[in-house]
Amino acid sequence: MATIDNNGQKREEMVEPLTNYFVTRLQKDIDGGNTVLGGIITAVNREQGLSDFCIVMHIQVVLIFYTSGKREHGISKAMLFSVV
Repeated sequence: MATIDNNGQKREEMVEPLTNYFVTRLQKDIDGGNTVLGGIITAVNREQGLSDFCIVMHIQVVLIFYTSGKREHGISKAMLFSVV
């Protein structure tokens, strides 16, 4: 907190509040990497109750086409869901 004096009128204002940042990422490959499940969680906690929170989840499916027994072509599709 900072004290501001304007010709004898004093008031307190918040200046650069204490802040905590948190980010985590989780990811799991399924079916040999052909399907990927994952998510991100972020949070910002500030002094005086000024806080934010967000969750993002994603699902990615990869279709692989085999020719001559080798992986040669693929298609990827992803979906994202978020909660703020």
